[in-house]
Amino acid sequence: MNKLGKERGWAYYDRSSFDAARRFEGALYVGDPETVAQKIIHLRKHVGITRFMMYVPLSTMPHELVMRAIELLGTEVAPRVREEIAKWEAETE
Repeated sequence: MNKLGKERGWAYYDRSSFDAARRFEGALYVGDPETVAQKIIHLRKHVGITRFMMYVPLSTMPHELVMRAIELLGTEVAPRVREEIAKWEAETE
């Protein structure tokens, strides 16, 4: 990250940068399924997104963890998001 960032003029990325980015208000969707789902739900309710695409870092994570992350996105995160958004949309109509 820092090598690419240096080439592009980005600030140095360290642990404090990572911690800031993974906060609820941050840009990274890192954590347990409930945390990730709540961040996506927040975007729908407060920003108005209707689609969400997540990048899973294929080159920096062991394959088993990448596959587990994808599995959790499909089996736990997406259903929670769909359910909560459906309730919210029904209440706001």
